[in-house]
Amino acid sequence: MAPVGGPYWSQLIQLGVYLILVDENYGRVPYGVLKYKDRSVKVEFTRSLRLSVLSLLTELKRVERVAVEGVARSHNSASKCRKCGFYDVCNQSVGWSGESPAIYWGGGGCPRVWSLREHLF
Repeated sequence: MAPVGGPYWSQLIQLGVYLILVDENYGRVPYGVLKYKDRSVKVEFTRSLRLSVLSLLTELKRVERVAVEGVARSHNSASKCRKCGFYDVCNQSVGWSGESPAIYWGGGGCPRVWSLREHLF
């Protein structure tokens, strides 16, 4: 069932992320659709939605960096580091080269996605 007062903020942000990815990989997308059991809601892909998503990503990365920098590594195991959820952003990981974590994410991916990924790091 659709929320009574319209889509939840988290749903709008998630749709906004998808719209940005499609926009950057395939071209301009004017809107997205949130489908509920009882109805569909058309959401315009506005500059405001894009900025909200990018602002949230920037803030999440800031908080993650603060969390990572405040915790010292407690082992010397490269395999533990590679399995850690903070590996890509940790400057203490065993084998860390000092290069941008975006390089690890790149892995031959589409270069047009880099602009969104740059907001993550």
